[in-house]
Amino acid sequence: MSEVERIGAAIAGWFVRPAGAPVIVRGSGRAEPVDEPVVLASAEAAALGFGAALALALAGDGVAVVACWRVPAATRRRSGLAVRRARRLQASLEARGIAATAAGRLVVVALPADARDAVVVLQRVESACADTVCLPVLAAPRTEEWDAVLAQRGAAVLHGTDAAIVELAADRLAEQGVDARVLDAIPGPLARAVAVGGWLPAGVRALRAAAAGERAR
Repeated sequence: MSEVERIGAAIAGWFVRPAGAPVIVRGSGRAEPVDEPVVLASAEAAALGFGAALALALAGDGVAVVACWRVPAATRRRSGLAVRRARRLQASLEARGIAATAAGRLVVVALPADARDAVVVLQRVESACADTVCLPVLAAPRTEEWDAVLAQRGAAVLHGTDAAIVELAADRLAEQGVDARVLDAIPGPLARAVAVGGWLPAGVRALRAAAAGERAR
């Protein structure tokens, strides 16, 4: 490991809380793996950064999209310096009448507050994304419309400040045939800020394992 990499690894320790977050998986018995889960976050302040970090981890070196429902930070995000593919995807969404912001390798869409309208817009976003990673991020109690999205995607990643409520939600999702992956910890504030800016923070690639339903080792 070079000196630069060593320093980067040390800084990552400040950004990640902790690097190997325990993952509790509620299995649904689905035979096929799910690449793009729904993100359920009860803490509004952390939802965008959490979803962004997970989406970027799944995208690897590619572009990612997060479609946010009732996530206040998504409506406040502004576009910034972005890679060409992110700019093109933003333009494609806006050509469809969908407001989006692009920065780094991340495109963010703030979905309408009404659940039914939100799901309709999400479907249009998914159509524009094609093979680009696209994660719905919810920061409010889900409705029947969102239950349908969860059933279609088949997997959810959950994190919240009230462990008991999160556990109950995970159990309920498993009963509905959804693989529910509960994260005991998520990237810290600095790492989330980097992710919202469109860049994958050092030390959070382990989130890919969480999205795949793998237990931390």
